Amino acid sequence: MRLRVAFVLGVVVAIGLPARVAAAASASRGLAEYEALVVEYGGHDAAVTALLHWSHDEIEHVIAYIDGPLDPLAPWKPDRFKAAAMLHTDAAFRQLTGRETGETLFHLDIAVRLLARGPRGLRDFTSRWYEAVACRLQMGAFLVESEKLLERGRQLLPNDPRVLHESGVTAELLTSASNHPGSQRRLNVLAPAETYFRSAIRAGGTDELTTLHLAHVLQLQGKEQEPLALLDAQFQRVSDPATAYLAALLGGAIHERAGRLDQAARHYLDAIRKFPIGQSAYIALGEVLSRDGRAADAQLVLRKLLSEVGADRSTREPWWWYVMEPTERIVGRLDALRSEARR
Repeated sequence: MRLRVAFVLGVVVAIGLPARVAAAASASRGLAEYEALVVEYGGHDAAVTALLHWSHDEIEHVIAYIDGPLDPLAPWKPDRFKAAAMLHTDAAFRQLTGRETGETLFHLDIAVRLLARGPRGLRDFTSRWYEAVACRLQMGAFLVESEKLLERGRQLLPNDPRVLHESGVTAELLTSASNHPGSQRRLNVLAPAETYFRSAIRAGGTDELTTLHLAHVLQLQGKEQEPLALLDAQFQRVSDPATAYLAALLGGAIHERAGRLDQAARHYLDAIRKFPIGQSAYIALGEVLSRDGRAADAQLVLRKLLSEVGADRSTREPWWWYVMEPTERIVGRLDALRSEARR
């Protein structure tokens, strides 16, 4: 290996190649140090701490020459690309504090470029990386950053179900955030969200939440027949009780908006039967019963909510993870990628 590097340096001096190539050769020590960090990342988080002491210029200079003719470790195998990408991903999220995203976006950009340069065998890992990182950005309400990241994902992995699903979620969340009373802008990005969810399904996406999100986006746009058909079919098909609960809850909301209070009540009862420790379905059922003139029945439902469901420590509301997936699920995706990169 030393002979190989010596030979390349000798050629640079002998034939007088352009200055930028000579500079690359002189950077071989930096390249070796960087690759040592990638190797060290396989077993130690200290590599992430060490990387954070590198300047942007130093990282950019090294990244330009990895896996190239001046790299003693070329050609890189897929596992090395995975490790390097996750090294920068961990560095990115260590610096995600407050609203400052500059350092985070720099390291995520490096990870994106590494994955884009990797062999085709990285496609599934890259798909899961975009999904995990987009979810992590959404969790911190960094929606514009998630949108920009996923735009690059759609370019690199066209028709990827995971990338399309998260693109739809980000567009949906951006609309919700922009309609908040304190927002300084108003967005209508539900049409793109609908397109992304439909594309994810056509691309073979099997995530049950994709259909749920599509139905909700259609509902928010004032549509009725298609989202009801999607939700009713999903309620019958899915095995996860929390997902079935959400399907029934959203279906009930469509009926309630149309004034069909009996059908709305049946949907909310279905939701309670599927997931009795939720809360929103009880509140919704009490509301429609009250509106239907059945105040005594509404009181019984709300009393049950307060005395039994509310007192049960296992009570949780699936609606909150429709809006934002549980933290443990988001963290778990990143942990899985990290473990794979460190094998």
